[in-house]
Amino acid sequence: MAKINVSRLRASLGETQLEFSERLGVYQSTICRWESTGPEHREPSGPALIILARLERERIARLKKTEMRAAG
Repeated sequence: MAKINVSRLRASLGETQLEFSERLGVYQSTICRWESTGPEHREPSGPALIILARLERERIARLKKTEMRAAG
């Protein structure tokens, strides 16, 4: 499975770290670690990774739909 850019995904949904953490059922600090580029960075795993993958597929589908409309 490809890495998911959690920060980009969250931003595309217009959610804060707190809102996104509540959606996924994780702590806000977990979102912060997933988005970090420093030594505290961690990769999502388990059920949260499954949810993130679904949200990422939906984000890509929305982008493709928008591109198709623009190419019209």
